[in-house]
Amino acid sequence: MTTFFDTAQVESEQTCPQRRSVDLVGLAWWHYWSGDYSAMCQCLYESLDAHNAGEGAGASVAAWVESFSQIAVSRRHSFIVDQFTDLSEWQSLIARVLTIGDGLELGAFGQVPFGQVPFEQIPPSPWIHQRTKQGNRFVLYRTLGNDLPPRHSVGQTFENLKFILNYEPPLHYCQKKWIVNRIVDLEQERKILELLDSCHQDYIHLPFSEADYAKVSFDLESFSVPDFLRSKAFDKLDSNSKGWALDRPYRPKNIHTIGVNTVRNLALDQGQQLADWTLAFDGGCFFTHEAWEAVLNAAVEFSDLSVTGQAVCKHLIVPMARLTENQQLFDPDHLPPPIEEPQIIFHRESKERFDEDLQYGRLTKVEMFRRLQYPGMWDKWNYKPWERKRWRISPEAGQWKEAGWVARLASGHASDEDQTLRGLRIRTGLRQEAVWNLIDRIDERIFRQRFHPHELLFFNSDTLLQMRQRWQAREPIATKLVRSLLRSANDALKQPAYSVVQKGHMPPSGRINDYFSLSAFHWPDPAKADGLPYVYLDGQRTPENVLYSTASRQYDYTALQLTFDNTTLLALAWYFTGEVRYAAHAAKCVRTWFLDPLTKMTPHLTYAQVVLGHHQNVGARWGLIETKDFYYFLDALRLLRQSAVWTEEDHGAMQGWCRVFLDWLIHSSQGKAENAASNNHATCYDLQKAALAGFIDDARTLFKTLEYSKMRIEQHIASDGQQPHELKRSATFHYCAFNLQNWANLAQIGERVGVDIANYRSKVRCADGCDSEQSAEDSAVTLERAFGWLLLYYDHPWPYQQIEEFNLTRLLPLYCMAQHHYCDRNFFEHRSLYSASSQSASSQSASPLPTPGNILPVFHPYSGISPYWMFALEAIEIK
Repeated sequence: MTTFFDTAQVESEQTCPQRRSVDLVGLAWWHYWSGDYSAMCQCLYESLDAHNAGEGAGASVAAWVESFSQIAVSRRHSFIVDQFTDLSEWQSLIARVLTIGDGLELGAFGQVPFGQVPFEQIPPSPWIHQRTKQGNRFVLYRTLGNDLPPRHSVGQTFENLKFILNYEPPLHYCQKKWIVNRIVDLEQERKILELLDSCHQDYIHLPFSEADYAKVSFDLESFSVPDFLRSKAFDKLDSNSKGWALDRPYRPKNIHTIGVNTVRNLALDQGQQLADWTLAFDGGCFFTHEAWEAVLNAAVEFSDLSVTGQAVCKHLIVPMARLTENQQLFDPDHLPPPIEEPQIIFHRESKERFDEDLQYGRLTKVEMFRRLQYPGMWDKWNYKPWERKRWRISPEAGQWKEAGWVARLASGHASDEDQTLRGLRIRTGLRQEAVWNLIDRIDERIFRQRFHPHELLFFNSDTLLQMRQRWQAREPIATKLVRSLLRSANDALKQPAYSVVQKGHMPPSGRINDYFSLSAFHWPDPAKADGLPYVYLDGQRTPENVLYSTASRQYDYTALQLTFDNTTLLALAWYFTGEVRYAAHAAKCVRTWFLDPLTKMTPHLTYAQVVLGHHQNVGARWGLIETKDFYYFLDALRLLRQSAVWTEEDHGAMQGWCRVFLDWLIHSSQGKAENAASNNHATCYDLQKAALAGFIDDARTLFKTLEYSKMRIEQHIASDGQQPHELKRSATFHYCAFNLQNWANLAQIGERVGVDIANYRSKVRCADGCDSEQSAEDSAVTLERAFGWLLLYYDHPWPYQQIEEFNLTRLLPLYCMAQHHYCDRNFFEHRSLYSASSQSASSQSASPLPTPGNILPVFHPYSGISPYWMFALEAIEIK
């Protein structure tokens, strides 16, 4: 089949003016049929110029017209069934364009500048005059956007554009225009723009801007239930609703990146200034000659009726046929029926516009059908509760007429184009996945400008460097901190490298390399001879789960914690001193626990915190909290990587272990349950998930984990700063401090990679999920308020249940981290301050709060405070 545009021809334009001249005549013929005489004139002039440049400037108009008219006629499409206009008519029109006076020959192209004969003065051909009706000129805008695999094949937008340019016939009385809309793949965008330019197409280019996109956040507050996506209410949804709920956070990014209705409205605003009818169509729409003639006939019919007052039509509804292969267009007898969601043509008198608050894939055209009262399967579709929309009827309802049909070119995946309800559901799911993948790729690309996997994720590398320099300069605070660090590291040198194979009890699996521990607060049932099943006593920790106790050493929790802590202390000691013995022992600790085939832990926690007698002795979901300290341990490995004793092979093997463990953490039943927790377990889950993702260079998971953690803040914290879930426990002071400390740790990681968790502010919700317009500022939920509320009790009595003694000094690292994030706030303003050494609030004389350099550097792991936590702050804050 002959085509209007051939890629090889386009590439050879610069070296073959004659060939370019041929293409330009083909374009002129196209514009002639479209009724766009101005564009036709321009193409003819450029063609004559190219012809003369290749063959000299002496060609006569008559010879030129004869030659290229024949070429134009030969380039017709096989599926155009009507006859082209008479060749003599074509010759006559060209002669009127290219000559001065009646029948005068034209010499060189340069003698007649383009535009000397205004196209308005060129009368249309008799045939065109016979077919056209005043008030029925069209402009067609097609939007070319991003390829969206797996919904589309990669490069499908370009391939379909090429197919349209090659095979779509001229559309009578219709100008064709394009909108190149925010294509993220710069190479694909370049190819599309070059093809449009080479084919002399009229287009609007809307480039994608990373800088503008980076300002757009996820929608985390649309749901009436905080952290809805991890709630039981979400679990109860049907699969379709779950998909749209998961899609909701992407909505602002979807609208900014794709903005399908924004682009449609742009086309309508411009098109209604240019023509009587505007087609704001999808980029893959294709008209056959017959289909377009049906549209024209409908427009003419209703224009006649409107003049006589018999009918009003402001919208032509064009049913769509979904192709599985573009070649189906060449076999009209086997075209699929046009039963798919239609396209809409707007008359210039229409005032309707598409709703730009709707994201691509979510009722963007359907909402217009509902307004216009155009019936279809969409009448059964409704917004979800969190979408805050209500259908409304347009004043133009009913002012529509079905007209012709249009083909939707293939996506590249024929199996997904089934024109049934099943096919619709498949396409919906694939479209959602495709949009999420596109947005995730953009986010990752931008995020990687801030995140580098080899850099420290929790500790501050600049602070460590400056502290080392200050220690070498014998500065008092630095000397004090490093000396205490070296004492702890020297103690760690005396300890062996621990392993899961050293425990005294075999895991329920029968495999010694599986991690095994018992539930912290489940005790043998005193009423049963065997104590089974164990019973829950909140806040009363069993001896087997008390860190460092003799009973705990029969299991793995203590050994794992010692591995975390000793490795961190030794790596820090090596960093400050450069002494290889510290790095060597740290490397041995890591290899023994994680890498040695005989002693390594299998990468899962299936038997962590087993409640004996329950669930076939499979571990509880809360057992995952025992690996919460990966966040500082993996930073220790980043430090070790700078030494000679921790090789790239070691580091790669450790990344492999963490990759498998993270996969288990995300997809196991225990991991999914822990992810859905509503208290401190959820915070610790996000903390270790982020740490593991960062270590294995999974930037996408790290970014999403940090961003989506913000959704938990409203669940964990009340508007006054209290922590309702932690206040249900028997050791409320401990759990409030522990949870907030882990939020502080997570916020430190977020700060390191440019995700601001510390300053996140929630929106206020109505009961039905809509934002309150009159909400008070005090109703916003923030971590800052949580800090303010808890730190109040540093010098005030704790009024809630606390069954064990609480060390008030645990609040001081929280205070320092709060001051780091909220430096303009005095958390103890107008309050008397008492010495932390008192362990309780009493009426002693006020004393200043200690600074980071004078607070304990190491706390018990139950506190959630990392060893040498102050190294996560700015160096100037450590005094």
